[in-house]
Amino acid sequence: MPETTPTPQRAEFAVGAVDGERPISPVRQLIAGAAGHTIQWYDFIAYTYLAVFFADRIFPATSDDDLVPLIATYGVFAVGFIMRPIGGLILGPLADRFGRRAILQLTVMLMATGSLLIAVLPTYDQVGLLAPVILIFARLIQSFAEGGEFATGSVFLAESATEGKRGFYSSFMFVGSGLAKMITLGLVAVLTGVLNTGAMEEFGWRIPFAIGALAAVWGWWLRRGAAETIDVEPSKERRSIRQQASDAFEGLRSYPGKSLQVFALSAGISLQAYFWSVYFPIYAGINGDLGAQDTQFIGLIGLTFYTALIPLVGLLSDRVGRRPILYVFGIGTAVLTMPLLSGIGSDFTLVLLAQFAGLAVLACGTSVLGAVIAEMFPAHLRVTGMALPYNLAVTIFGGTVSLIGTALVSSGQSLWFGVYLTAASVITLIATITLRGSDTAVSMDAEPDVRARVQEVSTTTAAPPN
Repeated sequence: MPETTPTPQRAEFAVGAVDGERPISPVRQLIAGAAGHTIQWYDFIAYTYLAVFFADRIFPATSDDDLVPLIATYGVFAVGFIMRPIGGLILGPLADRFGRRAILQLTVMLMATGSLLIAVLPTYDQVGLLAPVILIFARLIQSFAEGGEFATGSVFLAESATEGKRGFYSSFMFVGSGLAKMITLGLVAVLTGVLNTGAMEEFGWRIPFAIGALAAVWGWWLRRGAAETIDVEPSKERRSIRQQASDAFEGLRSYPGKSLQVFALSAGISLQAYFWSVYFPIYAGINGDLGAQDTQFIGLIGLTFYTALIPLVGLLSDRVGRRPILYVFGIGTAVLTMPLLSGIGSDFTLVLLAQFAGLAVLACGTSVLGAVIAEMFPAHLRVTGMALPYNLAVTIFGGTVSLIGTALVSSGQSLWFGVYLTAASVITLIATITLRGSDTAVSMDAEPDVRARVQEVSTTTAAPPN
């Protein structure tokens, strides 16, 4: 069926969607897109880093295996990911219809709500089964928000990019998440250094969640002042549930092949990203002989290196193209993952070097993923087309990495975990091979007025004052 692109109109729904001829600051757009994502990921991954401290208080041990509460806690983490595709299905079409900025404001506040619920979460001893129920509810809220955050934020940055810097701009989604991981891990390291284990289990684990909830207010304010990047339809007509559901699957219906490519590309990248940049310190602790402070310090050093590398790789992709960078990721992770995992033991230096190598190859996937997918769809379906297949991949692969890794290690089958990571990378490599040049070189010129205003400020700020 031939596809028709609606005539762009100015939005009447999204707050601030109409910016007139006001010049758009590229720095402000970058900060708005990345800082809000930073706050959301801070809230999101705090759960992973702090689970070891509150698992016993929410899920009491039921056997002699002290990993049972931790596995149950990571099970809740994985269950929460079920809401990601639902969040993408609902929020993606809304971002395409009413604008990116309003959805970005909504997602950051939803994440704050989930984080606040965890910060004040009662223990199992206090309220019984209601404790894990509240925890599950909080995770569902956070996961729903994240389902709309990455796709909308990636498109927002790609559409804000000045000429020839789309890969650089889009890479800041993962710069933001990298900063979040560094901040969270650094805060946890400080807390564990100041507080003893008993204090961390009693109240210390709540502090990062409370900080995240408060910081989200700043993220909402920052995004409220950002400029909208696309003109959207002004229709005030009420749409039926059937019409809204049709919108949610429009990307899959109109571009089934590209939707499959998005899923396959996201599979290996999301799995490797959640392992090397989120779960690795915990995996190294339970699979090796290093203490919690050592693994956290390794994680902090590795993330600093990774976060600094991402925008450089994004900038390189603007020069050499996205596909060569994706090939480095696909081949590198397929070949190196299992040898790197075998180096995890009691030697601090070897574990650190293993993470450095893993994160260096990972940067070649995460730095370009947002730009690659955004370039595959037209403006009116850009978020919708990305949201569903990307979030399905993250749910199936990224959302289960901590649960699968912990379960395999506890059962003495850690070798198969390496096989699992490698297989997902092969899927992404195959998807990269199927990409045509046009799939990663779409001209995103639907909003030339926005791009011109970004370029105007970029040029003006580069010139010396009179």
